Amino acid sequence: MVGVVSASAATSRTATSHHTVHIVTKQFSAVDLDLGDHGPSAGDQYVRAGTMTVNGRSDGYSSAHCVFTATGKPTLFTCRVDYSTARGLLSVEAFGAPQPGHPPVLRAAVIGGTCDYRNVRGDGTIRPNPTGTDVTLDLIG
Repeated sequence: MVGVVSASAATSRTATSHHTVHIVTKQFSAVDLDLGDHGPSAGDQYVRAGTMTVNGRSDGYSSAHCVFTATGKPTLFTCRVDYSTARGLLSVEAFGAPQPGHPPVLRAAVIGGTCDYRNVRGDGTIRPNPTGTDVTLDLIG
C-alpha cells in the first residue's frame, strides 16, 4: 500500500491511500434472460452469483446483473456487481463492448461500499472466463 499526501491552500494535510484488490470469482449460479425479441436483443440480461477470493484468500460472495443495450455491431452491455467481503460490501458498475476475436474486458468504476470500503473510489477491469471472473480494482481512499 502506498500513501500519498496532498496539501491544500490552507496547508492542511489529508492522507489518501491507494491499493489494488485482486478478486477471483467462481460462479455457482448463472441465469440468462431472453427478454423482448427472441434471440439476442437490447434488454436481454444475465445474472451471476459466485464465491470469491480476495488477494488470494477465500472471502465472501459476488453478485452480478448485466443488461445488453445493443446486440448488433457493436454489442454493448452494462453490469452492476456487488462483492460482499468480511471487510464490507464493494459495489462496481462496469461497461462491456466485446470485440470479435478478443476476450471480453469490462472497464469498471467503484461506485460505493460499506464498512472498510465506505469512502473508497477507483476503477479497474473485470475479465470474464468460463468459470467466473478475474477482477483487478485500484482503490483510492
